[in-house]
Amino acid sequence: MVRLRLLALTLVLAVAGCATFRPGEDNPARSLEAGLNALAAGDYATARLHFDRAGLAPESGEAGRRALLLGALARLDARNPDPDFELAAARAAALEAGPGVTKWEALAGNLVAGIAAELAEARARVRHAEVERHAAVAAEILASRSATARINAVVAERDAARRRTTQLEQTLAEKEKELKEKTQELERIRRAIRG
Repeated sequence: MVRLRLLALTLVLAVAGCATFRPGEDNPARSLEAGLNALAAGDYATARLHFDRAGLAPESGEAGRRALLLGALARLDARNPDPDFELAAARAAALEAGPGVTKWEALAGNLVAGIAAELAEARARVRHAEVERHAAVAAEILASRSATARINAVVAERDAARRRTTQLEQTLAEKEKELKEKTQELERIRRAIRG
């Protein structure tokens, strides 16, 4: 829904903006045109630079207002490798309060600022969820390490018990052998005395 609104707003601005370009105008108009060319080429960093130059220039007029709006939209574009939702909201909000703003520009600025704020909030929620997920994974790793340590301790205790059992069995076997030998000797002595 948000992308559809962004696409519709971008198309309206592009069509309205293209109808007012006149070569040879002041620097904001040339910067706006250069920004549009960079945006069409997919060079978002250059486009933002030109849009900011035109939009933030004093006395930039209509070209500056359009540049602010397009700069905000470029920062929101899903194809932009380095989106900046917070700055998009700030640029769009600056458009709303600027001098000479028409109703449609104020409305468009308001819409873009709202969309940018929604996206910034969504990104913050995603980042928070990622941090929580990483914390859960870290806790699970720590828990598994402590479980591994406990398992290793139980295995060591079992091995020690096996060794003790083996020693006791050997001792018992030796004692049984000694007892058998003593019993046999005692039996020989009894036979010798009786006989």
